Amino acid sequence: MNVLAKNKQTRIVYEESLLSVVNVGAFAIITLVLLYAMFSQSGASPGFLSYLLLGFMILAGVNFSKLSILITTGGIIVGFGFFKQALSWNQISSCSIDRVPSVGWLIQMSARQGKHQVGYHVFGKPKIKLGVQGTWISELSFSTNHPDHVLELLTKGESKKR
Repeated sequence: MNVLAKNKQTRIVYEESLLSVVNVGAFAIITLVLLYAMFSQSGASPGFLSYLLLGFMILAGVNFSKLSILITTGGIIVGFGFFKQALSWNQISSCSIDRVPSVGWLIQMSARQGKHQVGYHVFGKPKIKLGVQGTWISELSFSTNHPDHVLELLTKGESKKR
């Protein structure tokens, strides 16, 4: 649980969940291939590590199947399952619709010229880009089904900090 969610005075302004069909499909195919490999061998039983890998693939598939966006009066929380990024309004310096297409999906991290960028993307969805200050990242981008509405809410929230 993070600081934004713990504050009892924080009110939810907007909440969105995006199901990533690509992520679900990819993890399902890998899991089915693993199951086939485990049980198609005649006379051999799968070992402990096979079951461990199977469990990991199922948990990863569930974790990365849904992108959550939560905008509160205290800031924004974006992430896949256990992997989330929380920002207060004081940490957001700018916001815009990101017109650059994603080169991938899931969580993307990059560092260029000392600036760390983190993205939470769902394949084929429009994105919002946030300029960030006071944290280890300088830019956060995330997919959403409603970029204009989210941008409007972020602009209102960002103006309240001044």
